[in-house]
Amino acid sequence: MPGHAKTLTPRQVAFVQYLIGPGGTQAMEYADAARKAGYKDSPHLPITAAHLAKQPLVKAEIERQQALARATLTLTSEHWNRELAYQYHRVRDKVDKDGVADASDALRSLEAWARSIGLFDTKADTANAELAARVLTLLAQAGPPALEGQYRALPEPSS
Repeated sequence: MPGHAKTLTPRQVAFVQYLIGPGGTQAMEYADAARKAGYKDSPHLPITAAHLAKQPLVKAEIERQQALARATLTLTSEHWNRELAYQYHRVRDKVDKDGVADASDALRSLEAWARSIGLFDTKADTANAELAARVLTLLAQAGPPALEGQYRALPEPSS
């Protein structure tokens, strides 16, 4: 269409960047994002910002940035889970110098994995925390079958 821009202005780019938070969530209200992006603070700013967010180019950029943030978060989460599973399997059968099994590293690895998937709630009551600790201890001793095959292979020893 004649008279319409085909690219975002620097202020529109800044508006989108302030608007999108971690994981693709909306980090702040439209008016706050517009204010930080350099739009004039006035009583009409909330209306101006709402209209700005509905402009086709701006709306498309918001959706693109949200999708990118969600994909990055998912990739990070998947990588984290694979790495923790690898670390668990790497140390699960470790023995000390006397040949006694030492599951403390495996337990720490499982604990980190459990925290990453939200098994531990920092505001949980003591009974739930104790139950989760017992479950993790049992998993460290038995090895969770759900993790089998989800870790990267150990490198072959070089001759």
